[in-house]
Amino acid sequence: MTTTLRMLIAYSVLKFDVEYNCWGQNFNPSNDLKLNSGVFKPYPTWCPPNNGTLPVDQDEAMYNMAVNDVDSSNYTEAMNLFQLLVETYPKSDYAKASMKAMFETESYAGNNFSDLKVFYLTNDSILADSSLTQLGDFLANRCNVRMENYPDAISWYEDKIQSPEMEADSIFAIIDLGDIYLHMDTTGNRPVFIGSLPRYKPETKAKYRLYRDSLISLLPLQKSIDPLKKGLSHLTAGQLLQNVPNPSNSSTDIYFKLINAKEAMIKIYDGWGRLNKQIPIPEIMDGIQKTTVNTSNMPSGLYEYSLSVNGQITDTKRMVVIR
Repeated sequence: MTTTLRMLIAYSVLKFDVEYNCWGQNFNPSNDLKLNSGVFKPYPTWCPPNNGTLPVDQDEAMYNMAVNDVDSSNYTEAMNLFQLLVETYPKSDYAKASMKAMFETESYAGNNFSDLKVFYLTNDSILADSSLTQLGDFLANRCNVRMENYPDAISWYEDKIQSPEMEADSIFAIIDLGDIYLHMDTTGNRPVFIGSLPRYKPETKAKYRLYRDSLISLLPLQKSIDPLKKGLSHLTAGQLLQNVPNPSNSSTDIYFKLINAKEAMIKIYDGWGRLNKQIPIPEIMDGIQKTTVNTSNMPSGLYEYSLSVNGQITDTKRMVVIR
């Protein structure tokens, strides 16, 4: 698979899409598929009796190849692999991680954040998935910051502050907006642009840090199980509740509901999209379940935790760890 994937990336010739075919055992596209010119695109494959599911673990292998390329300073190949993964496996755990990794790698791959922004906002695979669309919108705005397009970046966060999907989103947007203003102050041009919500521009870095920490500590998230009782009764299969307590500094409980599940686990990702913890659920049963996560060895910051049921992510929420 390594040779084929690199072949698909390296050739700037006509590609013939022959995905989702069953090639049988010991398939080698270099030997088994011949063309006078151009190249076949054979992956992903599909063979009964997989019931239409994609081949297992190819997404993980592709992601690891891209990460290895980053480590080896092969940044262009890494970017191409990350993009191919998003387009080939948009439902995979690694699609979001790849989108985040593309942003971090672009500084080394060409510093073309304008084209990367267009990718996040227009790619068909991203637009077809609501969770990827939301992440793409966020990362596109981070591209605005990298391009020093501060008016658009500030306006984006101000929209989130004033019209959040959840109350916590507004608080996180205030924190990020203050960070942008501090970043502006460190640039050589010292931009003077201030948005429509000037009260969120920090006076000093020290005051910003105090304000940020106070916002995190006062987040309107669950501190005990009592506020969750009503929510527990309304959980649907595959759904998570907000972890309690949140923020946490030693441990936190995650509640979720399973119906007809054969396998389930909690996956926790750091702010870079890297897998921090993977917690299998040892006893699978129908109904409300709880797992306790040890956060004492996790660095302070914002994390995402997802419920994976039968190999598919069914719900994702955010949690805060503070020291």
